[in-house]
Amino acid sequence: VASRALNRCTALQQRIDDSTEDDEDAFFLQNDLSLANENLSKATKTLEETGKELDEVEYLLKIVNPKLVWDRKEGLIGTDIAEKMEGAEGSAASQTLNQN
Repeated sequence: VASRALNRCTALQQRIDDSTEDDEDAFFLQNDLSLANENLSKATKTLEETGKELDEVEYLLKIVNPKLVWDRKEGLIGTDIAEKMEGAEGSAASQTLNQN
């Protein structure tokens, strides 16, 4: 969401920069840019809040069970994630070797 909002802001700013000073669309583009900047701020704030909440949950999980591990990118929580990930990497590597 934040990356889309940033892309929107960048695109609008580029359109404003490309427009002439007498261009009446520049006024509307400027308004669109302000709205896009507000959306970007909201998305960034939400992203930061979500990250803090995840940090808190991970801290509590570590207290409850020190053997738990997690992978935010994959969305996995468990005690044997490392083994699964190593197994998946190993099977992918063996498939690559078998193809060669």
